[in-house]
Amino acid sequence: MTGGRNGPPPADGARDHRLDPARSACVLIGVGDYTDLPPLKSVSHNLDALERALADEAVWGVPEDRRWVVRNPRTQWQMIKPIQEAAEKAEDTLLVYYAGHGLLDSGDDALHLTLTVSQPGEPTLALSYEELRRTLGDVRSSVRRRVVILDCCYSGQVLDRMSAREAVSGRITRIDGSYIMTSTAGNRRAMAPRGSKYTAFTGEFLKALTESDARFEREKWLTLDQIYQVVRESLLAKGLPEPQQQSRNGVGDLPFVRNPLRQRSGLAEPPPYWTGRKRLLASAVLLVVAATSAAGGVWWPPGQEPPTSGPCGTEDVSLLSTSDDLDEAPLHGEQIEGLSALALDGTSGDALALPDDDPGRIYRLSLGPAAGLEPRARRVQGLYREDGTRYSHGFDGEGLVLEKGGKTVLVSTEGSPAIRRFDLKTGRELGRVPLPELFRLPPAGQAQRSRNVESLTATDDGRHLFVGLEAPLAGDDDKHGRAGLRIQRYEGTPGGSYRPDHQYAYETEEGMYLSELVALDGEHLLALERGGLVGLGNSIHVYRVDLSDADDVAGGGVGEGSADAYTEKELLFDLAACPPGRVKSKRPQPNDIVENVEGMAVGPPPKGEEHRGRRLLYLVSDDNGQHDRRTRLYALSVRLP
Repeated sequence: MTGGRNGPPPADGARDHRLDPARSACVLIGVGDYTDLPPLKSVSHNLDALERALADEAVWGVPEDRRWVVRNPRTQWQMIKPIQEAAEKAEDTLLVYYAGHGLLDSGDDALHLTLTVSQPGEPTLALSYEELRRTLGDVRSSVRRRVVILDCCYSGQVLDRMSAREAVSGRITRIDGSYIMTSTAGNRRAMAPRGSKYTAFTGEFLKALTESDARFEREKWLTLDQIYQVVRESLLAKGLPEPQQQSRNGVGDLPFVRNPLRQRSGLAEPPPYWTGRKRLLASAVLLVVAATSAAGGVWWPPGQEPPTSGPCGTEDVSLLSTSDDLDEAPLHGEQIEGLSALALDGTSGDALALPDDDPGRIYRLSLGPAAGLEPRARRVQGLYREDGTRYSHGFDGEGLVLEKGGKTVLVSTEGSPAIRRFDLKTGRELGRVPLPELFRLPPAGQAQRSRNVESLTATDDGRHLFVGLEAPLAGDDDKHGRAGLRIQRYEGTPGGSYRPDHQYAYETEEGMYLSELVALDGEHLLALERGGLVGLGNSIHVYRVDLSDADDVAGGGVGEGSADAYTEKELLFDLAACPPGRVKSKRPQPNDIVENVEGMAVGPPPKGEEHRGRRLLYLVSDDNGQHDRRTRLYALSVRLP
């Protein structure tokens, strides 16, 4: 073949120089419904739109009996078999497309394409890219050209792995050439932006196939290199991950699709596809894998300095600053770690922080200015039982309230579910606030061990106290990853007695737990939901919660038949939508600013006219005592009801 990407296109009869749809076949695979991973609603739209584009003779024009569509495969064989059938049919190009979650094997970082039953840390429940490569390799003896386009989380790793493997095997010399396109670098995740019809890469890939680009206006055909150029520039302009590509022996210059006319208004609906088996002599293999993550995120192009503050995807929330200064910071011979709750001292301007590890203790912190956090640990106070013995094992403190007057604190503990009151000066336990019987561990109650009384908050006047469960009680709703939880409200006096007066049902989003509550008044809360998956990172969402019209569920069930009883909530912000700043997470995250946030506290109005009508919101992350996590403090400006 002669001519580069800017050279003259071949004549219509020069079929040897084009990826010929009449002698090709394609397999479109998509997984959007999962049992253990977040769903991907955009995957179904990906499949529909891509089949229309590839079937359209104005784009590529692959015939109906050469198209396979596989939706939500549960087994590896359901994914592999259609590829083998298509390979028997194709005589020029085999195109395989996959859309779904992409996970890495924790052992060797190998890429795995997920099935509906896939789980993080269980590689046998997914299809490894290596297995897919072997399937495609079965037809290599007759392959003259191979084109691999990978669009998935961490997909850039495949470039190095495949290059090294083929350099050793020598197979690369037996075909006319090869081409690889990946949606991200080896350490980046692909994106499925919230509210978008398609996943980020597939959306831009479809545009490149079906919409005219002024740079190539005079050219009759578009090559893979030209499509990559358009997709790359579009993604970078939107602050999305940068795709990668690798071309050998000129395959990237092969005419692939017709250059669309500007005035074309849409795509025709394709006829039903047909599956069948026939012989194949494949001369090219084109693999398009669009495995994406569900988490939203914000990315900036290489060379552009990311902002350290700014809006978090909404005008109601702005990030002011972040700090990792507390991460493993020493205090009296020990490292600060495991912070799970924050409480602000309005008198001193300090904050109290409660760790969830042993022994039981509370840190007093100075925070510094909200616009430039400089947190420092000033002192630590141990916590003791009423008889003076130390809470040294199994305390597991999760929620913290500094009571009005500043002399006592309330602490919710999960090791043995309870709300305990301590004298802040001495650390001595003074008494307890009674829990509902169902909030206790079996056999007395129905709470889950280590996932019970997680959050604790009180109104500014101390009249109302709220405690929230992290996970459902036995028998309460926990369907499709959405947990039906309970929030107990109390009425009483700070430092005095509290009595239960109303119990609310709260439903989390899929795969999320309720980690923290902040009382705005007796009927309005902020709720922090937290989730996490190995290889995908954390999801941190904060919601406005309205209790005013919610039923009292004390004495009844939470679940089927009681959906109307759930409290109303509205997303305030997603932490992954905040600017990434200059902080760096040690584990994969949708945005480097995201960590395992568990604590939350509302402060006074921020300084500055631009923050009129807003309050400070502080967040703190729990590193779980692990060196590959960070203790991070956040300051935000939020508009509250």
